[in-house]
Amino acid sequence: MNLGGKANNLYRLRERFCVPEFVTLSRSDLLRLCSNPLLLDDMIKDLKSDIFAVRSSANCEDSAESSYAGMFDTVLGVTKSELLHSILKVSHSYNNIRVKGYESYKGIDRVSCMNVIVQEFVNSRISGVCVTKISEVKNSFMLESCYGLGEALVSGKIHPDFCEIDRNCIEKISYKINPQKKKLVYCEKYGGVKWEKVKESEIYAKKLLSNEIASIYNISMEIEDYFGYDSVDIEWCYDKKRLYILQARPWTAYR
Repeated sequence: MNLGGKANNLYRLRERFCVPEFVTLSRSDLLRLCSNPLLLDDMIKDLKSDIFAVRSSANCEDSAESSYAGMFDTVLGVTKSELLHSILKVSHSYNNIRVKGYESYKGIDRVSCMNVIVQEFVNSRISGVCVTKISEVKNSFMLESCYGLGEALVSGKIHPDFCEIDRNCIEKISYKINPQKKKLVYCEKYGGVKWEKVKESEIYAKKLLSNEIASIYNISMEIEDYFGYDSVDIEWCYDKKRLYILQARPWTAYR
């Protein structure tokens, strides 16, 4: 069964890497859920958390040809009472204006099947993205990081720290700090997410320690080798000290 690019990649990743537990609801699952919402408890019975991240996994998403990055909806910090609504919201997001514009621009066919990932939520201390190799010409590893949830970074609402590592000589590291005054975090009172002020002592501080950068780099190189792609675009996060891989896909800008 094709459960979409994002889910298929996650199933491969969790065989060897630390991935938050998840289940994937197929198109037929979603149709059954619409007819009988009481089925939801059984569909997510393997998840131990009461807080979730709900993500898309369309048939054409996160492929080597098209990433659809940021096109479909993602809902974070979802409580059990809001889970069904969030699943349906994500499942219907294939029809939003962003997706239609992306498909028109890329000249690709419309989404033919939308699946939904329900994942145990990680209330991240630090989050970010990385690309294992920027291009054929530039043999560098690129890493961006921010305080709190990575949605703030990928949506462009904050300026992350930027790190670049020369893959030919990994001791060659450049690191640029971008001050961050607010971060996106889980809202314990109401569920969902909220903006919170960053501590004064942390605003101008380096977000990642050297050993954390090394861990992200080494695991990312393993993922690149495991997938067999020229370059991989990875979303990651730390809760306290544990590094989680949230998703990985071919770097479609690699040339």
